[in-house]
Amino acid sequence: MNQKVRIWDFLLIAALVAACACAWLIPRETGASATVSVDGEIVAVLPLSQEGEFLLPMGGRVVVRDGKVSLCDAVCEDKLCENMGEISEEGQTILCLPLRVSVVISGEVDAYVG
Repeated sequence: MNQKVRIWDFLLIAALVAACACAWLIPRETGASATVSVDGEIVAVLPLSQEGEFLLPMGGRVVVRDGKVSLCDAVCEDKLCENMGEISEEGQTILCLPLRVSVVISGEVDAYVG
């Protein structure tokens, strides 16, 4: 009886590991556009399919390259927003709290570039 319990425990653990691996391997949806907001107001919606950059009013720029977006040359002191790296998946966000800037990836493409 003791050995049966161990076999079922092993099978349960294996099933949980397999379920986690499957969830991790499922590809996430890539976003279609990046919405740039300053002080809560949308200033640009950049499609990820087009390479380019958007200059922020207070300094810095939002760069779209290879379907990914990043924040570069920020004028804030800590540069944490630059260290967030590139984002491309729907729902991902880059925030710069000192400059009150947010860049959010969404699945919709709008034709608004500020």
